[in-house]
Amino acid sequence: MAVIKRMSSKANVGKLEKYLKQEDKTEEKLISATNCDCEDFAKQCEITNAFYNKNQNQNDRKYYHIIQSFSPKDNEKLTHEQAHKIGVEFAEKNFKGFEVLVVTHKDKEHIHNHFVVNSVSLENGKKYRADNKSLWQLRRTSNELCQQNNLINSIQPLEKRAKEKINDAEIRGKESWQGNLKRQIIEVSKNAISLDDFRKKLNEKYNVETQIVTRTRKGEKEEILEYKPKGNRKFFDGQRRLGTEFGKEYIHELTRRNAEKERGRTETEPRTDTSSIEDAIRNRQAELINADIEHRKRELEKSNIEHERDRERENQKGTGVAEPKNRIEPAKEKPTYKPRTR
Repeated sequence: MAVIKRMSSKANVGKLEKYLKQEDKTEEKLISATNCDCEDFAKQCEITNAFYNKNQNQNDRKYYHIIQSFSPKDNEKLTHEQAHKIGVEFAEKNFKGFEVLVVTHKDKEHIHNHFVVNSVSLENGKKYRADNKSLWQLRRTSNELCQQNNLINSIQPLEKRAKEKINDAEIRGKESWQGNLKRQIIEVSKNAISLDDFRKKLNEKYNVETQIVTRTRKGEKEEILEYKPKGNRKFFDGQRRLGTEFGKEYIHELTRRNAEKERGRTETEPRTDTSSIEDAIRNRQAELINADIEHRKRELEKSNIEHERDRERENQKGTGVAEPKNRIEPAKEKPTYKPRTR
């Protein structure tokens, strides 16, 4: 992939210019510049800085150094001249108004472009804004140019690599122990359901030790996830050394989502027809039991009433008083009429 690496410096740009133009690394046709002359790049940057009264202090960032490294797998399709042409177009699209030195190196197995950008704009004197947004734009532009030139292996996947730290071994297109550790962490984190589960599986499968320590940064305490792969003597901060997605907060959030997905699959699992039938049978049995209880209550009340009547009959027979067959209720008294007197 076409890896993009960006650095800044407070030093004089003349030393870097001299290094990049060495004859054993490049040649005249692979050296260009935008918005300035490539013959004396450092001197022109000094003139621009003095004109706008910028970069006059020792702690000012004088320039930015960007490296665009193409994949060795595309060497058959890519010549040094073509890579340089891509580099010039890359500079024109991303650093409008800034003085840029473009140098293509051919001393390594992989072809790569160097860009030296004066931090002060030649047009308006404003300083270059080197933030994550501009870094993403550099990577997008590189991918577009690689795609236009059919350099498929040099297209960088932005969704993951933007969160990672790119080390020098990756710049050279070689494998590194950091890259190997990254793959191990990503693989284990996909199935872990908690931070402790992640640490346990990483140790069991790849013999990578981890620890969580508390450190004070900028006056605030924070917990840090540190790694110690097999063969390393010391633990190191995963987020600072490898990238954001290898830090404690990212891993914790990822494993939490894994646990939620696992619970969601269990709760939303469809019920079988057998369980539905069993539920219906249990509901019907409950209805029958309740109905039987009500019926028994009514029968018991009826039996108590009959038993009470039988007991009254027995008592009447013992005293010799016969119960009249047809009991006649006494007539109600008629109200007496009293004439009203005036």
